[in-house]
Amino acid sequence: MRSAQEEDAILGPDGSRYGSSAPLAQDGSTYLAQFPRESVEDFSARIRATTYDNHVAPVARTYTGQLWASAPQRDTTVDAVRAFWSDPDAGVGAVDAWMRDGSDRALRCGWAACLIDRPEGERPATAPGTVGRWLEPDELLDWRLDERGAFEWARLCSRTEASDPITGAESEREVITVWTRAHWRRFDLAKASDRWAIEGDSGEVPHDLGRVPLAVLRWIPTADRDDLYAPSVLSGSVSAAVELFNVRSEQRSIERDCVFPVLCVQTSDGDRFQASKVGTHSGLTVEPGMAFPAFISPDAAVTVHYAGRVDELTTRIYEAAYLDRPSAATVAPESGVARAYRFRQMSALLSVAASQHEAFERDVIQILAALDGADASEWQAATTINYPRRFDPLDAETRADTAMAVIDKADKLVP
Repeated sequence: MRSAQEEDAILGPDGSRYGSSAPLAQDGSTYLAQFPRESVEDFSARIRATTYDNHVAPVARTYTGQLWASAPQRDTTVDAVRAFWSDPDAGVGAVDAWMRDGSDRALRCGWAACLIDRPEGERPATAPGTVGRWLEPDELLDWRLDERGAFEWARLCSRTEASDPITGAESEREVITVWTRAHWRRFDLAKASDRWAIEGDSGEVPHDLGRVPLAVLRWIPTADRDDLYAPSVLSGSVSAAVELFNVRSEQRSIERDCVFPVLCVQTSDGDRFQASKVGTHSGLTVEPGMAFPAFISPDAAVTVHYAGRVDELTTRIYEAAYLDRPSAATVAPESGVARAYRFRQMSALLSVAASQHEAFERDVIQILAALDGADASEWQAATTINYPRRFDPLDAETRADTAMAVIDKADKLVP
């Protein structure tokens, strides 16, 4: 299972999955490293003066935008599958919106688990209530996978917190559900006086699914089939962003230590500061007729070093995701072959992601068939799911060039 530190690294320095510019996570932790012999007060002051530039979010949007630039082609003759596609999450929207949500989760964390379920005893699968709910990473408490990568069992936990509108008393509740291939069991827990108490127990309820109704979406496959976690496409970019966060904090700390007010007085009286009333008894005296000292600044070598590190890490954020760093510089036109060569790694990754999305949707159909007690192979044969396989970050420009070429040829045909 992924450690808390690994999970924090996936979520980003602000703990909100690249959605904010605050330097602190919600639990008060920070990605800033405390300098040796740096006091707590100085460290806290540096935290307050440090911001996190969000470079990872545009990288994530680039990938999801490319994968979903063209909608997948789906077709089926199975009514239950068609009904699920029309509203897979009870009101969120059709299957494309539902899949985009899960795709974004899987991109950020490396994986996204979805529970396919419906109210107990409801039949058939075409009836309202069959939903696919994307789980938060911390909802999947524990599990076991077999050698094929299928769940043998899983323990889920949903947490809720509420506050009484009159008394203001806060309450916490948890619903823990244990799924196996033959039965499920649900526990309702409530927290009182810092202790948890079981308020409800469904007991073991048998089911005929023959599997745990969980499907896992990944952008890239796992190294071993019995591993749940897959590496995030953004892991390298996140690591570089965290390092950039620390380097900029160090740079600002040095600059702030080198910039401070100094009282300069032009006088020949060496004891002039002793009689001053401006709150200081030290400073610089300058003889009459001499120029005042220049601005006190950090060593030029230090400034150049940090500027180079910032530039290097900013570029690394994009290179780790096989992207070019955004630039306002004019780029010379390039051929389609050259463009395909430059984006070959990104295109290959998107093609793998498309295959993984198709496999996930096929797994969902397996669960829907099991819920309806039908032959899954017949449902699979009657269903077509095709994700795009051609990806070009400059595809819009390509289409525009083609259109202009057609117009140019048409103009030449005019007498």
